[in-house]
Amino acid sequence: MSIYTPADNEEKEMMDEIDSGEWIPVSAEKRRELLELSKNTAIESQKKVSRMNIRLTEYDMLKLKVKAMERGMPYQTLVTELIHEYVAK
Repeated sequence: MSIYTPADNEEKEMMDEIDSGEWIPVSAEKRRELLELSKNTAIESQKKVSRMNIRLTEYDMLKLKVKAMERGMPYQTLVTELIHEYVAK
């Protein structure tokens, strides 16, 4: 029994899974590996070298901002992610 009250059903399910043993801790070595990967990703994401200005209709801009909000990120980040996915294919 936890003294913490889950914020929503998803969090409650996660806590129940942890309590039932469905989740297991990662090793110290794996934790270091994931931390290093996260640090490298953060550093790489800060290396911006080019700038782009584009014009969009108000409707497209609004829809873009809504989509970004649904994903919990700034719309500029969503645009960057979409362009990266497109050119990487």
